[in-house]
Amino acid sequence: MAEIQIKKDTTIYHKDTPVRAVGILIEGQVSMKLAHGEITLEAGDGIGFLDLFQLSHSCDYVALTDVVVDSYPYRSEESFRQLFDQDPTLAPTFIWAALKQFFHVEELYSMTKYRCNALYTALMEFYRDYTRFSKQYALPTKHLPGLENVQPLELGNTPYAFLSRYYKDMENICLSESLAPLFERRGFVIGFLLRVSQDLHLYLTSYEEMYDYISELSILLINEDHLDFVDLYTTILVTASHRRQDILPINAAISRMFIRAKGVSSIDMALYKDRLSEYQELTKALSHMQQINENDQEAHEKLVLSQLKNATLQILGYAQMSEEFSADFMKDLNAYKAVTDKNAASDELNQLRSRLCTAFYELYTQAFFISRTKDIPVIMKMFFYFGFIDEELCGQENAIYLYDLGSTYGNREGTQVYPFYDYLVLILNGEKQPHKNEFDQDYNAYLQTMLRDNSITQAEFDTLSSDQKQKVQFELRQLLPAGGKVTYGRPALFCPLLSEHDFLRPAENCCLTFHAIKEALQNVLAVDFSAYYRDYIYTSPLLATTHEVLQHEILPDIILMPNTGTRGILWQEIEGHDRQTPASMLLPAICLSDIHLMMLRLTGEFRWEMCKRVQGARWNDVTDHSLTSEFFDYLQFYKKNRDLSADAKEKCHMQLQKAKNRFKDAFILDYMAWVLYESAGSPRLNKVTRQILSRYCPFPKEYREKLKTNPLYTSLFERYENNKKKELTRMNSVAFRAQRNNHGQTPEPLLAQIEYLEK
Repeated sequence: MAEIQIKKDTTIYHKDTPVRAVGILIEGQVSMKLAHGEITLEAGDGIGFLDLFQLSHSCDYVALTDVVVDSYPYRSEESFRQLFDQDPTLAPTFIWAALKQFFHVEELYSMTKYRCNALYTALMEFYRDYTRFSKQYALPTKHLPGLENVQPLELGNTPYAFLSRYYKDMENICLSESLAPLFERRGFVIGFLLRVSQDLHLYLTSYEEMYDYISELSILLINEDHLDFVDLYTTILVTASHRRQDILPINAAISRMFIRAKGVSSIDMALYKDRLSEYQELTKALSHMQQINENDQEAHEKLVLSQLKNATLQILGYAQMSEEFSADFMKDLNAYKAVTDKNAASDELNQLRSRLCTAFYELYTQAFFISRTKDIPVIMKMFFYFGFIDEELCGQENAIYLYDLGSTYGNREGTQVYPFYDYLVLILNGEKQPHKNEFDQDYNAYLQTMLRDNSITQAEFDTLSSDQKQKVQFELRQLLPAGGKVTYGRPALFCPLLSEHDFLRPAENCCLTFHAIKEALQNVLAVDFSAYYRDYIYTSPLLATTHEVLQHEILPDIILMPNTGTRGILWQEIEGHDRQTPASMLLPAICLSDIHLMMLRLTGEFRWEMCKRVQGARWNDVTDHSLTSEFFDYLQFYKKNRDLSADAKEKCHMQLQKAKNRFKDAFILDYMAWVLYESAGSPRLNKVTRQILSRYCPFPKEYREKLKTNPLYTSLFERYENNKKKELTRMNSVAFRAQRNNHGQTPEPLLAQIEYLEK
């Protein structure tokens, strides 16, 4: 035993460091830093008792004040046996310390369980009130993503109910002087301490599960991308205010939400303050809007609505659709407009959606080809870019905004972002190729299949191969229906007609701009600079060797589908079989999710799929080192991995469950944590995944400089820097020889490669 005096703010035991000792706190206070909370330990409490069965500490122990600790060496239960043989009087001290720690953790568990149930009840009340307000203000009830999955708390590893009573009884037993001889029984004392350690882990595992539950529920209450109850209520508030209806009940409900959100620990306080400030500014703006510019706004809206009157007939007339088609379409459209719950999944409504989908695609196809021979009015731009078809179905406020936007929409601002209509024009002009269909066939492969099936002759094949109009038809038949469904997020309920019930917030807050997409992609590349770099072979007579393998960046084509939606998708990682072509990503033009998280997820998916493409059949062969093979091997054998603690293995198991045992989805979750949190010095990954991602998805130099003092990253970055220095030295030598052979001029590809290696 050694009595140690420790200064305030000193970390006594570090998380993930080997367990070499445990302590009894004699004086002062120590914080037990859990993953999502902390417990304050005081005199008489044990330090490190949580991890008697673990190879490493599960959390940090930090001195809140100057403290005095009795430290005892510990490697296994044999350490306790030797300790109590030397000093039997220590047994009661350790028993009481273990009991106190159990009661601390049990109190945290009980309080968190209460908060879970209270938050669930509050969310259900908010939803009931929301549906009531929607009916009261004659507004469509909108779907909140994730709400359908909310269930009352069910723990996977619930601590036995008798444990709390058991340890209370043990406390009373230990107080009894007649049972003092129990402390002399080594087997009882050591067994009790180890039993407490196991039960503490059980409680803390459940606590972390409950914290995750609270986090999932809190996202519905308030989150960064505004897909939450606060936004649903503020949407009603804005609409009611514009209609000059009573908004006091809505304001009162929103105030209750902010009061509830303030008490939820998983909600970031900065986010809370930002959203509260937004709400306060909104209420001021609504008050101000009611006082000024009412006449000008009303005049503009009346003018736009007059232009939008009979929009469906204008669109049908522009596309020169037949009278029979127009009559059937108007009949189905009016039936769809009359449906009160457009999120229902009845057979009748599904059939109606199917007919509308078929008609919409036929209308879009015919309107597109006509648009190449005549001017495109704003209403047709709304149709081509957003799927607009009817001002009443879309909602008048949304329609007015889209009308104003449609007149200027299409300026790509130097980006590789293309509205679907504009991409069709590029195909027609021969500047782009059609995408693969759902069977992974490009246009030529599709024609080859038809030729083998004798559906077309060789002469027809030769003609169709170079027919740009047929290529556009292929794109319209394949990508427009499939791309719309997958980007919508709920394929079974998809209808391409732009409808107010799909707008979870005002149109101005969810229409994607080219600048916003570019910014979201650049934010990802600021952390993962090499995400879209590809290997290519550079040949030149200036080189000492026949060729060099260099890297260059090929950013993806991003196509905006004419619909609302919550999901982005990587449609293809390359064009055809050419690895030097851009990937294609599909986004909904009216996006209801956070575009920054969406681009981050898509980049992670691209990393995985591109690696599989390059590796081919050996993508999961760990003898051929690659991102996919190493991550596949890690997930397949994580239970036997000695570098992972028991907690890390449990978290890995839970992550696989969350990813539904899809290794790619599990990788994407880790990749997002790597970019969002690990880059900021906030550890979220285990040792193995951190090693893999640092090797294949390295941070740029400025991030590595900030993090290299952190022991978790030091060795990883040193290894990376050493490898880069070797390659940079070799490349400088290659460039020098090429420069000497080129009259003092270094070839541009070699300069670009050196710049890449210096990042």
